[in-house]
Amino acid sequence: MKKLLMILVVFLAIYGLETKEAQAVRVTIKVTTGSGSDCSGRGICNISIEIAFRTAPAGGSTTQVTDGTAEVKGDKLYVTLTKGLSDMAANERGVKSVSIKRPQRVNQDLAKQLGFNDLVILPSDYVMDGNSFVFDVKGSAASSPVKGAATMTK
Repeated sequence: MKKLLMILVVFLAIYGLETKEAQAVRVTIKVTTGSGSDCSGRGICNISIEIAFRTAPAGGSTTQVTDGTAEVKGDKLYVTLTKGLSDMAANERGVKSVSIKRPQRVNQDLAKQLGFNDLVILPSDYVMDGNSFVFDVKGSAASSPVKGAATMTK
């Protein structure tokens, strides 16, 4: 009986290791619209992705909060919102995009939720496609995802 139990445990452990794939992490996305250092005008000024963020920020109609998911596949971070952004997120050309000027390190807790010890969003202009952003990332994989609160900001 002990051998059977031990074999079962070993098979479950092997199965768990082999089937470990990227899982989407439930997040809340906060988008501040505007342009320039004071975030006035049109376009996306800042994006914040948080875990366990439940309240909308006080004041101003320039911030939109929505739920979504984030997951890493290969060298891409996919962030999908459950609903679209307001028209104020579109810049003068009518495009919803955010420009990241220098590498942005993702908060370590969020990186671990996504299965990484360290995760960096690479500089580029990222255009929203439907309800999703796809960010280029570079990171080192963790041995196992860890649950916890985290924030990523531009």
